[in-house]
Amino acid sequence: MVELIELKSLIFDNDYVFLQKEAYYIMRKQIFKQITEILSTIMEGVMFATTAKPDEAYTMLCDCYDASNAISETLNGMLNEKRILVYNKWILALIDMLEDLNEHLANGKPFGEIFRGIENQIHLIRSAILSEKIEIVFMPYSASMWDCMESIWEAARKDPNCECIVVPIPYYERNIDNSFGKFHYEGSQFPKNVPITNYEAYDYTTRKPDIVYIHNPYDGYNRVTSVDPRFYSSELKKYTEMLVYVPYYVTNGTVPESHCRVPALQFIDKVIVQSDETKEQHEKTLPSEKVVPLGSPKVDRILHLEKNKPEIPEEWKEIIGNKKVVLFNLSITSLLAEGNKALEKLSYVFSIFEERDDVVLLWRPHPLSSNTMSSMRPQLLQGYQKLVNDFREKRLGIFDDTPDVERAIAISDAYFGDGTSSLVHMFSITGKPAMVQELNINREPDEEDLHSVWFGSAEFDGDRAWFSLGSFNGLCQVNLHTGQVEFVSEIPNERRYSHLLYEGIVKHENKLILAPLGGKEIAEFDLIQGSFKKITRETSSAGLSVGSFQLFKNIVYKESVYFTPLSYPAILKYDLRTGENTFYTDWMDQLSPFISDSKKPLFANGVCVRDNLLLMAFAQDNIVLEFNMDTNRAKFHRVGREGNKYWGMTFDGQDYWLIQNDNRNAESIVKWNYETGATEEYADFPPGFVSLENNFNEIVYCGKYLLAFPRFSNMIVKIDATTGAMSEFNTGLDYKEGERKSCYNSLKCNYYFAKRYDEENVIAMSMYDNSLIKININTEEVTKVKMILKKEDIKAYISFDQYCNNAQEVGDFHFTESKYLSLNNLLDYIASDNYSKNPLQSEKYAKVIKNADGTCGMKTHQYIMGNLT
Repeated sequence: MVELIELKSLIFDNDYVFLQKEAYYIMRKQIFKQITEILSTIMEGVMFATTAKPDEAYTMLCDCYDASNAISETLNGMLNEKRILVYNKWILALIDMLEDLNEHLANGKPFGEIFRGIENQIHLIRSAILSEKIEIVFMPYSASMWDCMESIWEAARKDPNCECIVVPIPYYERNIDNSFGKFHYEGSQFPKNVPITNYEAYDYTTRKPDIVYIHNPYDGYNRVTSVDPRFYSSELKKYTEMLVYVPYYVTNGTVPESHCRVPALQFIDKVIVQSDETKEQHEKTLPSEKVVPLGSPKVDRILHLEKNKPEIPEEWKEIIGNKKVVLFNLSITSLLAEGNKALEKLSYVFSIFEERDDVVLLWRPHPLSSNTMSSMRPQLLQGYQKLVNDFREKRLGIFDDTPDVERAIAISDAYFGDGTSSLVHMFSITGKPAMVQELNINREPDEEDLHSVWFGSAEFDGDRAWFSLGSFNGLCQVNLHTGQVEFVSEIPNERRYSHLLYEGIVKHENKLILAPLGGKEIAEFDLIQGSFKKITRETSSAGLSVGSFQLFKNIVYKESVYFTPLSYPAILKYDLRTGENTFYTDWMDQLSPFISDSKKPLFANGVCVRDNLLLMAFAQDNIVLEFNMDTNRAKFHRVGREGNKYWGMTFDGQDYWLIQNDNRNAESIVKWNYETGATEEYADFPPGFVSLENNFNEIVYCGKYLLAFPRFSNMIVKIDATTGAMSEFNTGLDYKEGERKSCYNSLKCNYYFAKRYDEENVIAMSMYDNSLIKININTEEVTKVKMILKKEDIKAYISFDQYCNNAQEVGDFHFTESKYLSLNNLLDYIASDNYSKNPLQSEKYAKVIKNADGTCGMKTHQYIMGNLT
């Protein structure tokens, strides 16, 4: 019996200690397995004792007795009270039998019946242990975020092999100094059908649940709130075999990179993500097997309530009546970042609904809005609280401060609010319209707002100019004297509503060639035929035919058009005779070591032609790239000081003048001589000049002087071409640079573009009110021409119905509030007979969210159960 004695030593010496809860952190399922092994060994010990010498039998039975007590002690810390009573009764009976056996063996009495009793009792306990359920614990901290776990819980509680426990955990608000402030526990706010176990009554350190689900991944690194440190992921992982993180948000397919580096990810065993694309993002920092693309349980509940409309309070029913409901969402982030502008937005939105009797506003302010402002923006709190009180006292709509966001989605007909919030995606899954608010907009557009248009570049043609609209898809021409804009044609095979589809535009003979910035293809317009030809990228190099072109400028050279990239990794040549595209990428090998951020522009307004040379100022280092359009070879020049970066460039016939990009280290204007390589820098700006990170957008040579048009600085700067002396160029207009006439002129850059019109004039487009500013370079006289798009063109081209019908991808269904698509336009649409859900919208979302058919919770439960070891 040597083997049995050695086994006895291994099990009864080590495992007795192993079962002490102070010694090792082992998981529930593993403990049960270990207990069954010890029960088998106890039986072997009993068999050994029946044939051993009296002293050896006594020692062995004492070990069996101690092991039985250890099993009882371990189970006491793991099971509920009812089960503990059952096991204690069984184990006490086993211990009594072991004592009886010891007495019978010591006195030489018959022991057969006792032996069979022990055998039956061990079998009873072992069978019960093997049939114990898997313990799954859900640990939400916020009742409003329970929806990201609910459908998993629903699936688990229907599983006869599982015991499900919901343990809401407490959290604290953060004080300004990051210390813990107000304490919160939301256990009473969960749905009535969810049995709640108080966190003080559930000791996970002794229960050691098999599976733990969490939705807060920040541990101690959230600046607004913190769950109780006892429930940080680093602590929970010590006591469970499977720690699962389920995100509490839904996105349009990808997540911010910061979400892939949250603290809990280093401790969790699995993270449930919504798509394959999101999985790829996480795999940059996590092992692939940890990331499981199964969708979002939030979608399960949304879809369920869309089919089974929830009950709503009587007070809400009275307010709604037969009106349409709009869900309004303004996030804490917007309140903190935009301050008074966000409060003005609230006031504007309330006023719109107050004037209408066919729609109702359902406002869901974040529950921590007041507390967060109190600690982080106390100067806003009084104004915010007044808006809240007015809304509630005047009964301007439904004030929804409940945790049930899915109920709000189910009873609403449209969404209006933040575009960065998870709520906009949750709502859009339903197929109902969603409009993303612009916080700058605080009034309805007037006639002047509606008729005004803007563009990023123009091709002058006598007293007219050609351009591609900046805010939606369309080729137009404008009379430079009257400002009257004629809508010529929609550009085919492009989204109708998109920002800056095309930027650069050039005319060659009877054709206009447009450079695709956000567009899919090069566009060529025949001025005689009045029709477009689109040049596809079928001949492009591998890897260069995906997504928008991101081409910024275009230059005609001989019988070709050369396109310079904004962030595209190629210079493109389009042959006007053959229609062939040629991509030149060799220069990227030389330039790539100096690219600090691949997401930022490589080249912008710094493009000049010198005979057969294309010179391009680099936006990320002190480099000017030279590309020979005859040989197709490239080289680069170092220009100016290290740390310089260039946004724009112009040529005065002898030297090049460069304005800087990201000028935190240098804010000068640089003059560079191509032949000698010599540079001079000028930084003696005029009195009152305010230098910002990006001072200028364009620089234009005007004969004896140059004009630097501001990007973010506060004036046009005039530079003497000979001496470099600087002065302010005063336009004499009735506004200051940086001001805006309307909330619908909200872009930050002060000028869209500036360029020479002819020998005597420079034309620039101001963001103050989208006017063309015409400057006579000899007299310095300034003329302002207001751009006007005909009312009939606007009505024929723009409506909410057309926005809906032209949406193609997920992002297209988030209609951005604008002068063309106002909040009232949305309300008119949902109150009309044309209103309906858009099945294409739901279909597109199903492609970026796995299991968007209501099965995420069930499949998550099945997957996690199948991966328990």
